[in-house]
Amino acid sequence: MTNKEYITYHLGRFGLADTDIDFILLEAGIDPEGTVSTAEEKQSLKLAMHSQVPLLIAGLNNVSEGGYSVTWNIEGIKAWYSVLSTEIGEDDQLATPKPVIRDKSNMW
Repeated sequence: MTNKEYITYHLGRFGLADTDIDFILLEAGIDPEGTVSTAEEKQSLKLAMHSQVPLLIAGLNNVSEGGYSVTWNIEGIKAWYSVLSTEIGEDDQLATPKPVIRDKSNMW
């Protein structure tokens, strides 16, 4: 399996175009035609996806015009990204911060 096929397998289900996948590989300096054979290569591809997906999500908009519409499953992408972040041990940049109680002195 090539690097491009690996990323296409993971991100293709969300409807990302080949140009988006080429962009991820280009930004990470990864050869699209290189083969994925070791755990280190898979890790570098996962890190590449992790670093670029937030930028790609920012540009996704649902469009409806006439009888044609394009919708994106943003929540599905965020859920996948969260799982990927946990898997590779990185921070989930798309997660909504959970409220934290720091001082209970003002509770009534």
